[in-house]
Amino acid sequence: MTAPSHRIRVIAWVMLGMYLCLAVWLTHIPHPPDVVEVAADKVLHFIGYAGYASFLYIALGLSFPRQRFLWLIVPTILGIWAALDELTQPFFHRDCDIYDWRADMMGVCAAVAVLTMLRIIFERRPAPSPVSS
Repeated sequence: MTAPSHRIRVIAWVMLGMYLCLAVWLTHIPHPPDVVEVAADKVLHFIGYAGYASFLYIALGLSFPRQRFLWLIVPTILGIWAALDELTQPFFHRDCDIYDWRADMMGVCAAVAVLTMLRIIFERRPAPSPVSS
């Protein structure tokens, strides 16, 4: 697998950083409006952390293309991050909820599983044969 260009790696990390800033802001707004039910809240946690995992997996995968343990690294990093995210929410008059963390981790694991399978599929594809004239 050839290394991606520097520009693509930078774009991946900038997108991860932008997602991170938006997510931190959204999860720490004091007294958010009650616009979703509890069940829908868990779906939002799942989707939000699936996005985190996707951006982090892609950024790390582009920066370290030979790294074979992204399936372990990404959930470890985001498991700690999600726990810190939940633990800091009471400081902003939000609830710390283990079920939110569980939904976060389910989203992380789902995204990592899909991306790992795609990575394996694309790495096993035969290289295109050169066209001879």
